[in-house]
Amino acid sequence: MRSDHSKSREQLIQELAVVRSELTVEKQRRRTIIESISDAFMALDRGACITYVNETGVLLSGMKREELLGKCVWDLFPHAITTKFKSEYHRAVQTNKPVHFEEFYPDPLNIWVECRGYPSAGGMTVFFHDITDRKQAEEALRKSEERLDRSQKIAHLGSWELDLVNQKLVWSDEVYRIFGLHPQAFEPTYEAFLERVHPDDRAAVDTAYTRSLRENQHSYEIEHRIVRKSGEIRFVHEKCEHFHDANGVIVRSVGMVHDITARKKMEQALQDANQRYELVVAGTNAAIWDWDVARRTVVFTPRWKTMRGFAEDEVSDALEEWKKSIHPADKPRVKASLKAHYDGKTATYAEEYRVRRKDGTWMWIADSGFARRDATGNVVQMAGVETDITARKQAEEALRKSERRYRTLFQSMEAFALLEPILDANGYPYDFRYVEINDAGARLRGLPPEAINGRTILEVLPRIDPYWIEAYGQVAMDKQPIQFERLNRVNGRWYRTYAYCPEDAKVATLIIDITDRKKAEQDLQELTRTLEQKVAERTELAEARTKQLQTLAVELIEAEERERRRIAELLHEDLQQMLAAAKMQLQAVCDTLTDDTLLPNVEQLLEASIGKTRQLSHELSPPVLYHSGLVASLEWLARQMHEQFGLHVALEVHQEFPFESPLLKMFLFRAVQELLFNTVKHAGVKNVHVHLAGSGTCLMITVSDQGQGFDPGILDFARKKLGLGLLSLRERAHYIGGKLVIESAPGKGARFTLAVPFSLTGECQAKADVLKAEHQPRIDRVGSAPTTCIRILFADDHEVMRKGLIRLVAGQPDILVVGEAANGREALELARQLRPDVVVMDISMPEMDGIEATRRIKAELPDVRVIGLSMHQDKQLALTMRHAGAEAFLNKTASSAGLLSAIYGIVRDNDAPLD
Repeated sequence: MRSDHSKSREQLIQELAVVRSELTVEKQRRRTIIESISDAFMALDRGACITYVNETGVLLSGMKREELLGKCVWDLFPHAITTKFKSEYHRAVQTNKPVHFEEFYPDPLNIWVECRGYPSAGGMTVFFHDITDRKQAEEALRKSEERLDRSQKIAHLGSWELDLVNQKLVWSDEVYRIFGLHPQAFEPTYEAFLERVHPDDRAAVDTAYTRSLRENQHSYEIEHRIVRKSGEIRFVHEKCEHFHDANGVIVRSVGMVHDITARKKMEQALQDANQRYELVVAGTNAAIWDWDVARRTVVFTPRWKTMRGFAEDEVSDALEEWKKSIHPADKPRVKASLKAHYDGKTATYAEEYRVRRKDGTWMWIADSGFARRDATGNVVQMAGVETDITARKQAEEALRKSERRYRTLFQSMEAFALLEPILDANGYPYDFRYVEINDAGARLRGLPPEAINGRTILEVLPRIDPYWIEAYGQVAMDKQPIQFERLNRVNGRWYRTYAYCPEDAKVATLIIDITDRKKAEQDLQELTRTLEQKVAERTELAEARTKQLQTLAVELIEAEERERRRIAELLHEDLQQMLAAAKMQLQAVCDTLTDDTLLPNVEQLLEASIGKTRQLSHELSPPVLYHSGLVASLEWLARQMHEQFGLHVALEVHQEFPFESPLLKMFLFRAVQELLFNTVKHAGVKNVHVHLAGSGTCLMITVSDQGQGFDPGILDFARKKLGLGLLSLRERAHYIGGKLVIESAPGKGARFTLAVPFSLTGECQAKADVLKAEHQPRIDRVGSAPTTCIRILFADDHEVMRKGLIRLVAGQPDILVVGEAANGREALELARQLRPDVVVMDISMPEMDGIEATRRIKAELPDVRVIGLSMHQDKQLALTMRHAGAEAFLNKTASSAGLLSAIYGIVRDNDAPLD
């Protein structure tokens, strides 16, 4: 039994040894496993002391294993006390539940750790995994996303993705910003996107994208405009890549949107800058050259060549082309200046020199350039600009000549001085310093120029009249030139002084001795007074002679009428009476004689003689002229002309007005009679028109025909005596204060307008009163005329037409043109100021047309008459003008007679039909 027991013990020992061996192997295996894992492993007892740590944990801690084992973890790692490490440790121990967390361990480790803790009865097993790289990657990703978002903001570059299968569009935040939208307020769809595309670009964008899908392209790219909600227009560049499914069908588009508004503006600005540059180059007349130093070639612009007179193909790009054109005298200087800049001694190259043109002449140019250097400072390129300064050089030469002429003139002119003001404490000049003075000025002051320049006026002329300094001070302060004449009481001479400011803080004076002129003026004034007295006497004598001529004209008319009447009375009272008595006696003889064969013939002759004398008596002095008015006399004359010569006279009288001067009535009657005889003798027609009208203080008679006409200029060169012809009639009308206007041309008929005053003055009126007493004429009402001439205002924007219209009426003695306007607004203003009788108004005018101007004039000044004028024969236009208030409407092509007739008509009738 002892043997069995012993064996059993040995077996147990062996088995125990085996178990221990196996246990050791297992521990070793487990240790190997723990040591081989990548995570740090640490075992803690209930007091948080480290009982085991693997190699990864040793490396992670940065300490040695022996420094860790048996030590309290919080003593080894005091920085962990304030972190999750301690708080999570206690939570695991208290709850007896595993914990899992991530925490950053600061210095000295500076690592991120993922920690898993497993509590047990003996303590806690802890696994640490270094996640620093992952955390850094996550941080890098976060920063990358931030940078991406920031970059998209900065670059105005957004991204988008369109799922064509599910029709879902996703925009990045920057796309929303580019389109000026908020993600919460806008749902992106393809259709909504198109709505934001500029209307002019929408079709092109849709076509381009759908075509890329239809044609199964790999990408799509376009530039277009979008319209933000605010109305702002921006430019974008879109580009996308299409992705295909297994069947090759495009199922997704991923793209970007780049806001290129700034680039577009820069492109436009660059284009504008280039255009401005081209304009500047063209405007400055500059020629550009570009020298490639290494190749020894120069690019010359066309202007460089044409400036020298060469064609484009006549100049090569060799540097010698430039060198050989330089004037020999200027070449060393140009070469030295160019070399100095080439060597870096000057910042730029600039020279002015002469070059030869193709025709052999020399021109001046201003040449400037700048060298571009490489990293080592060597010149690799040089470019510059040439400008033709020939005109400037010529101007400079002319200026030098002008300066010489100025100096010559400066010394040859009257006393001249350039002064500089000396100011008091208040800034007002109290004296002046001589800056420059010419020889004449120095002589006037009694000193040489060198003794005056630099000194003051009071130093040179201490007794000067203060007025001069005060006047110069006024010029210096006001900068306005003055001139004055002043007596120098020191030397008793008169001077004319001109003072002005040629430049700031300078006063120039020119002093002229006018003593001799003043004396001459005094003599001239005395002579003028004597001459004016004699002129007054002569004028008085001339006026007396004029009155005498008028009186003589009246006496001549009166004497002629008296002689006519005396002869007529002689014929009527004597000859006719004797012829009548002879006839009666002859009839008595006839009764007693049986043979009366011849006596009836004698009786017929007597009867004819009586008729002739009666006719001659009436022609010499018509009774109607003394017993009736002017109208009745002219009606009698019309009948006589028709009976005697077969001339049909159309007499036209529209108005009734008093006419009491018998002398003027007789003159007008004889004048019309002479004009009708002139028609019979020269016109070659059987119809004539006589028109009577009164206007203002004048009576006008117009005699017109459509006969052969004549040149009125022949009257001015007539040499023979014309009696009561046209020349005599014109002169007599002038003597009594009237006027005869003749309008005629060969083949164009003739128009005679005679205007005479209603009354005479002075001795003429006295003579007329005598004649009135002798004949006791009755008052004939020809028309009621205004008391003044017709005052007319012409309004037409065409000056030539306006002046032509004025000339048409300028010869009418009873028409006065009071103003002219170039537009309706001026016409309205002048009508308010001048109150004319008639406004002749063009319809088409700037600023305010004639219709509107007429409407306003008639509204404010209803007594003003308006005649509308137009180049168009438009009844509607005429009707519109009539509705605006115009009394008459004429075409501009109408005759002067038509215009005058309209003027007289509306003044006379206060109404006229539209033409």
